[in-house]
Amino acid sequence: MIELNRAAKPYQEIEEFADYELTQCIAYEMAVRNPKYKQQVDEVVAFYNANKALIDKHIESCNSEHSVFIKEDLDNGTFQAAIEKHSILVQQIDAIEVIPFDGYDHGVGFRQIEIFGKEFYEIIDQLTGRYNPNGTTLQKRGEVELVNQSSLDAICIYKRQKREGYNIVTEVSAGDEIAFVPLGEDDSRRVETIDEFYQYLNREDCDIADVMPKIFIRENFKRPLIKVDNLKALAAEIELDLSRPLDELVAYITHIKQDIDKNKKVLKAPIELFGEELQKADDILRMCTETKNGKEICFDGRKGITRTQKLADMFFIYDAVKQGAKELRIRTALSEYYGTIGKKTDMSDKTFRKYRDIAIDYIEKERYKELITGVKS
Repeated sequence: MIELNRAAKPYQEIEEFADYELTQCIAYEMAVRNPKYKQQVDEVVAFYNANKALIDKHIESCNSEHSVFIKEDLDNGTFQAAIEKHSILVQQIDAIEVIPFDGYDHGVGFRQIEIFGKEFYEIIDQLTGRYNPNGTTLQKRGEVELVNQSSLDAICIYKRQKREGYNIVTEVSAGDEIAFVPLGEDDSRRVETIDEFYQYLNREDCDIADVMPKIFIRENFKRPLIKVDNLKALAAEIELDLSRPLDELVAYITHIKQDIDKNKKVLKAPIELFGEELQKADDILRMCTETKNGKEICFDGRKGITRTQKLADMFFIYDAVKQGAKELRIRTALSEYYGTIGKKTDMSDKTFRKYRDIAIDYIEKERYKELITGVKS
């Protein structure tokens, strides 16, 4: 008999999603359940297993100070074959929208092992050597790195401060114009402090006209950001003075959002500039689908529990149905779970079917992308 555990970690994590990250995290939970990604992962694992010796040798060579390939490997084509096999594997992984491969060098830690399997993530760990040789990064947190090149076209201070929901990245660079700084073999060194950075800039042979400080705030949610069609996304960079009062900042963002929603001509998605018309999609607050009879049904739920608990129930229902569990047994498991946490909430057969059908529609027809882009697929 299939074990149905609504108290399992994946569903508890969904309950803990914060309001500011809900859309991205729910979209990710939907995306990783799409059957096509399981097929892609299976193909990646099969390709890796078939070419494991060559790929591992290439990774070992990249992570060591000296190449592990010998002259015979060059003569018989083993070296080139290893590079090609590794390149194909990287491309296969990079094509999987729900695997933020480029982000792994920044320490993306969440892993859906329950869905994709431990073996796949062991491959990911090995492939991070492509970005992160020997387990270290080029720039350690809070340090300044001078790159040893024949000419230095940029010098920067790079600092990452991880916060709940976002990262703060501070960068001080040598202006927008390319600045050339001659470096000898012994001239490249690590600079530990901002004072040393300015001392270096003030050298006579340092031809830099301006220094530009920048601060970036980047999303850092409980789930990775999934790749979507950026041509359809209605995105804009907004400069904010965070020293202003909170209510004023909230009012300002609200004003911008409301103005853009009222007047679609104010801001266009990139693809709209080429004449394509886009239709606004439902958002996380109103996920709807149509029944076989053409009737629209929308996600709502029962009283007495939070929105994230309802969403966790929706994913639990979807997973259980896909495992072959019957409706009555799933509803019983839900009632028992809420009984253990001291809440009384009943799910009708109508609500059950609503949750199930909306989950199937958004997951298997890739409508989760609509939540991110804001437009219908």
